[in-house]
Amino acid sequence: MMSDQLPGKNIPYFLGAGEGERYLVGGELATFIARHEETGGLHEAVVVAGGKGSIFPLHVHERGHEAILVFDGKLELWLDGREYLLSPGDYANIPPKIGHGYRMRGHHTQFLSWTNGGSARQLHAILGEPYAPHMYPPNPQAELSKERIARAENGADVKFTESQPIFSSPSLQTQSLNVVPDGELPFVLESGEGQRLVAGDTLFNIIGQQSNSSGKFIGVMTEGPVGEAIPKHYHEKVMEAFFCVEGCMTLWAGENEYRLMPGDFLYVPPRTVHAYRMDAHYTRFFGYLSPGLFENFFRILGDPYEGYVFPTAIKPPRFDRVMHRIDELDLKFVEVPGRG
Repeated sequence: MMSDQLPGKNIPYFLGAGEGERYLVGGELATFIARHEETGGLHEAVVVAGGKGSIFPLHVHERGHEAILVFDGKLELWLDGREYLLSPGDYANIPPKIGHGYRMRGHHTQFLSWTNGGSARQLHAILGEPYAPHMYPPNPQAELSKERIARAENGADVKFTESQPIFSSPSLQTQSLNVVPDGELPFVLESGEGQRLVAGDTLFNIIGQQSNSSGKFIGVMTEGPVGEAIPKHYHEKVMEAFFCVEGCMTLWAGENEYRLMPGDFLYVPPRTVHAYRMDAHYTRFFGYLSPGLFENFFRILGDPYEGYVFPTAIKPPRFDRVMHRIDELDLKFVEVPGRG
């Protein structure tokens, strides 16, 4: 296991905030935290940061299915002929062959982009240049050259659209959703909305279900207070990635222990024993799981929940239901879970 650098192979690894393979693309800083080398060719993840006014032109991916989660600032997203103004915590699902582009509306805007399939890293390498600093340069208003765009279309999974959207005022943006739609559709989900389930003192919010990606992945926001570690376990088929958004947490993967703060990242491939514990009074992290077949675990363990923050009146998590249906799940416990 390696820290603060991409290992170049499919093993567990940790990256501190800001670490990874960095490119300067049109004035924006793109930091890859997962590439095909680390994920068996399945998916890639990049943290994109830039200043107000920075634009990425309208484009389409033939194969890549992208999911975006905003962390800082404001992002004006053009998606399938509609405009949305995304704030921190908002989530966008972008299936293949769907036109999209964006303009950054905040002076420091940052988002995480996961792409299943396609060639996100290759695209950024063609459009940009390797970049050593951990912050984009001041006044980053550089436009992508026509020559680089042509090279990207020839060498990556992308097609740029000649006609660009006319971005309107933020007050005219299309309303985001407050429920996750069914099917492989483009959508934007408002922060805090989704399919909320509570288990003990932990709130799980499914913001990208497997039906949205034809089973390729799910996205789950998890939040809770200081608590006990979940039982050590592993998956035969499912990989799991943890991105700390707020608070702090301890994770165990294989033989190693890590402490994650906001912006830190841990990748856990299949068949790796792992567990986590929340260590701050309010901790929140984003989990990306692929393939999406582990979704049903959250529905078995948790109960539907109307609130938007984890409960203070705590009931024991229903591990009894999980154990009763363990044969349905890609889940192997190394430690015996508690009983509810």
